[in-house]
Amino acid sequence: MFVFRLCGFILEVQLLLISEYGCGEGAAVYQCLNTSLSVRGLCKEGSTMSVDSCCSKANKAANMTKSTSISIPDSLEMPTNSFVVPGCYRDDLKSVIIPEGLIRDRVKRLAQEIHDVIGDEPLVVLCILKGSYRFFTTLVDDLTVARHACASPLVIDFIRAKSYEDTESTGTLQIMGLSSLDELKGQNILIVEDIVDSGLTMSRLLKTIYGNGAKKCWTSILLSKRVPRTVEVPEDFVAFDIPDKFIVGYGLDYNQKFRDLNHICVMSESGIEKYKNS
Repeated sequence: MFVFRLCGFILEVQLLLISEYGCGEGAAVYQCLNTSLSVRGLCKEGSTMSVDSCCSKANKAANMTKSTSISIPDSLEMPTNSFVVPGCYRDDLKSVIIPEGLIRDRVKRLAQEIHDVIGDEPLVVLCILKGSYRFFTTLVDDLTVARHACASPLVIDFIRAKSYEDTESTGTLQIMGLSSLDELKGQNILIVEDIVDSGLTMSRLLKTIYGNGAKKCWTSILLSKRVPRTVEVPEDFVAFDIPDKFIVGYGLDYNQKFRDLNHICVMSESGIEKYKNS
């Protein structure tokens, strides 16, 4: 992988994406970051292909993308000493996979995507506590800006959802926070979740919300993990899809630790062991 001695960590992310995907697809993924560096200039420096051919490939890859979510490659892990990380956590983390700045830029774009689809409709934004609180706060701030000309209100609410398996493994869902699920009847609802892996809890939550008379429901997900799903669930608005790694940060915890970490990071083996029983 070629390396440029230029300021700004965003360039390192750019180069890593190109190293993983090749010039075309890497540049296409990087277009989501909205930086001042052009894809054309990047292709010229980093590829043996002609500039026009390389950038044509980038545009084609971008146009073929079905989702605007950013896919984090399995091999993309960045050293923690390149970031501001609390000293109490540094030895517990293996790497950074999504820096805070990238999260914020992506969520800003996600808010616009949500507004483009839902439009000027009354909307209940439902935060699934606890892990979603930082994503939720950032998203609501950006969604408020995107909806600045809307006549319809944006209503905010919070719940906690926990799945339980019965003896027949059919599963039940306990929802805490709302005084009554009847509050959701006839409402347009945007569920804000930090991460989806098996899909089981989200599936049960959607079934419960629709069962209580919701008019329409969308899901907004910070992280979609690339793992076999127990059940398929709709992922309407996704910020990132990520590899199957033990991650923390930006609201996601491990035994109530690391929620205050600004970046999304991979835990080290020693960190996992350290907080296992805390």
